[in-house]
Amino acid sequence: MHPETTGLGYLPNCEPYLQSVCECCSYRLDPNTPVRFLSLQCESGESEPVVLPVIHSCECTGCQGGDLSRR
Repeated sequence: MHPETTGLGYLPNCEPYLQSVCECCSYRLDPNTPVRFLSLQCESGESEPVVLPVIHSCECTGCQGGDLSRR
């Protein structure tokens, strides 16, 4: 018998009957230059300073903990 499939979870033929698949994506900052400072020019002529992260790489891992019944 095949399990019933719906979205990111499925109902296997054994307890606890529900298995959740969760991946959390995060990023690593560039170790040499973790942030970049910019100055955005507004239509009024004023400038707005902003700080942006310099992303070196991305990764997805299994989520840690959390109560799935609250989602």
